[in-house]
Amino acid sequence: MVFSNDKRSETRLNRALNHVNNLWFPFNPTVISQLEEGFKDEAFSDDPDQLLTILKQDFALFTYVIKELMHIATSEQIDPVTICNPLKLIRWGGPTRIKQIVVLNKKLPSTHALSLSENFQTDRLRETAIIASTAEVLSENANLDPDMGFCRGVMREIGLNLIAWNYPLLYARIIKAIPSDSSLDDELTKELGFSPMLLAMRIMQPTNVKVSLADITIFEQEWQVYDKLCAVGEALAHASNPNTYPSAEHDWSIAQEYLIRNIGADGLEQINKKSADNSTSYTQALPSTFEDLKNLDPQAKILSHTNAIRACNNSYVRQCLPEIQDALRALYSEMPINSVNSTALEHLIKDLIPKAGFTGGCVFIVDPSTLTLSPRTIIGQVGGRKINKIILRSTATNVLVLDSSVEDLLAAAIGHEDVIANAFACEQPIIIREQGNLSDKQGYFEDKLTTICSSLGRKRRIGVLYLEKPESTDDSRTIGTFKALRQALCDALLLE
Repeated sequence: MVFSNDKRSETRLNRALNHVNNLWFPFNPTVISQLEEGFKDEAFSDDPDQLLTILKQDFALFTYVIKELMHIATSEQIDPVTICNPLKLIRWGGPTRIKQIVVLNKKLPSTHALSLSENFQTDRLRETAIIASTAEVLSENANLDPDMGFCRGVMREIGLNLIAWNYPLLYARIIKAIPSDSSLDDELTKELGFSPMLLAMRIMQPTNVKVSLADITIFEQEWQVYDKLCAVGEALAHASNPNTYPSAEHDWSIAQEYLIRNIGADGLEQINKKSADNSTSYTQALPSTFEDLKNLDPQAKILSHTNAIRACNNSYVRQCLPEIQDALRALYSEMPINSVNSTALEHLIKDLIPKAGFTGGCVFIVDPSTLTLSPRTIIGQVGGRKINKIILRSTATNVLVLDSSVEDLLAAAIGHEDVIANAFACEQPIIIREQGNLSDKQGYFEDKLTTICSSLGRKRRIGVLYLEKPESTDDSRTIGTFKALRQALCDALLLE
């Protein structure tokens, strides 16, 4: 028998429904304990909303209870309007029925545990917290039911949560390399044959319930309002995880613009507080994943991610000693994307270059108007040469070149008697080993030195980095470290 694509997709979806229904995703033991204690003390009889407040702390239990209550309500032929409204359903279920589901039946799926979850799975819960909390804050601001906004946010994410725990290898593979022109949902849909949203809808869809067309229209219109708010939460969640989502910067611009327009400058602060409040139990169980929710700063995360990419693009970093690698990555985290930061430059020149073992050096800057390389910044104690202005002369006529084009500057530098001028024209660093022989206040530099110099910039050369260090046997490490530092200086100066 040949199946159509639609029939094949339906078969795969039904198989997935059976699979995830039996396994679910991990419950939070702290929340279950709180419920058990509340049932024991009959605390929820006098304060039904406290039951909802505790359930909201565990996304797995929250959705599982709703799903089970749908089956109970359907068998008892309850009003479809109640069955199709999760909040009305929870209030209808009350302590008696929810206690039956959570405690007495002892049938909660136990395949998964929070303590054994992978990082990509707990990140999924963190995103759910941001999305649901955003929808809750935005709903309240729009004079809608904030609990319904939260509820819709959690329910929309149930498909992704179920896939993350019950198809972990597939989910982990896709989450590591989402194409820039696609999305997590699209990539999972290609692999599974059905979308995470469709899986969520089918899981949480009441069966054998006859709903009038008028009621269906009302439900759809109501959900559409909340779905728009959830979409803002999804954009914010993706923006806060740029390591995973290539669209993070675009998502942040969408979320930020919406928050400022509809809430004001403190919109993000409100969402941070709500996210932290809604995740108290998760924070206790998974502090490394949830602790930063109260200080969520997508802009800072995007900048840090961008700079981490810049550090990775500096391929020479890996040739440095581990402590220098860490220092360079920290340096990149300080660098703005589109401007020169004097603090980062000072840190590189005064702290990092000496830390890498270079005892002296100088940054020479070219002046096209005078055709000179002038010392701009001296590093440490220079023992291998005098630091002075270098005049570029034409190698053919031995006179100053009056035309300041790049070609003439390079031509004037090639074959120059000074190694700094030669380095300005060379593609690769020039390395010289020599005896230090310049006097300082304490005497003379007697140690043998390795001196390295190379041009700064490729497309636009602005000068030369000259560094020296005591001679060592590990030339490859010294050269690799020099190249890493030179590239960092070019990146800090926004040079290509």
